[in-house]
Amino acid sequence: MPGSGLMKSPVRHMTMTYILSLSFIALLSILIYVELDEIISIQVSSAETINVSGRQRMLLQRTNLLAYDFVVTGSRESQALAADAFTLMQANHKFLLAPHYIALALGEPSPLSAELQAMYFAPPLKVEAKMDAYEAALINIINIEAAEHLRSVDEFKFLDLSRESLQSSLNAVVKQYETESTEQIENLRFYHTLSTIAVVLTLFFIAIFINRPMVNRISNYAKKIEESRRIQMQLTDGLVNSQNEVKEKKRFLNEVMNNTGQGIVVFTTDLKLSAWNETFNKIMGLEDRE
Repeated sequence: MPGSGLMKSPVRHMTMTYILSLSFIALLSILIYVELDEIISIQVSSAETINVSGRQRMLLQRTNLLAYDFVVTGSRESQALAADAFTLMQANHKFLLAPHYIALALGEPSPLSAELQAMYFAPPLKVEAKMDAYEAALINIINIEAAEHLRSVDEFKFLDLSRESLQSSLNAVVKQYETESTEQIENLRFYHTLSTIAVVLTLFFIAIFINRPMVNRISNYAKKIEESRRIQMQLTDGLVNSQNEVKEKKRFLNEVMNNTGQGIVVFTTDLKLSAWNETFNKIMGLEDRE
C-alpha cells in the first residue's frame, strides 16, 4: 500500500514516546508515593507518641491525687485506683521507650533523637531514674495498712516531691516530642512542595524533549506523505494523459489508413498481424474477427 512504509515509522515512534512519557510519570508517582507514605507513617506514629506522652502527665496527677486520698481517708478504692493509674503510666512509659530498647538489642541506632535520649537517661532530667524513684515512693505509700494511713501523711510529702520533679521532666519530654513532630510536619510540607515541583518539571521535560520532537517528526512525516500523494496524483494524471494521447494517435492513424483508398496491413517484426484498415477487409472479404 503506498505510504504504508512512511506511516509505520511515526506510529511506532509515537507509541514508544507515549510509553516513555507514561513510564516517567509512573516512576515519579511511585517515588513520591513511597516518600510521602513513609513521612505520613512517621507522622501517625509521632501523633500517637505525643498523645501517650501527654497522657503521662495526666496519669501522674491522677495517681498522686488518689494516693493522697488513700493516705488521708484510708479509702481502699482510692488505693486500687492509684495502683491502676500508675500501672497504666508504667505501660505508657514502656511503650515510649520500647523502640529505643529494641534498636539497642538489635545493635541498631536508637530511633529516639539525641535530645530525647538525654532527657530520659542523662541529667538533669533523667526521666527513667525519676520514674523508678516515684514508683518506689508510691509503692511505699499505697501498700501500707489502712490503720496506719494517718501516720503516713508525712511520708506522702516525699511522694509529692517526687511527683513534682517527674512532672517537670515529663513536661519537657512532651514539649520535645511536639517540637520534633512540628519539624516532621515542616519536612512533609517541604517534600510536598518538592514533589509538586518535580511533577511540573517532569511534565515540562516531557512536553519539550519528548512530545514536541514527536509532533515535529509526525508533522514531517505527514508532509512527506502529502508530497508523495501529490506526486502520485501527478503521475496518475500523466499516465491518464499519456493513455488519452495514445488513443488519439491511434484514432488519427485509423482515419488516415481508412481514407487512403488502398488496403493496408501492418505486421510486427516477427510477422504477427498488428493493424489493418477497412479497405483491406473489403479486398480480402474478411471481417475483423476473422
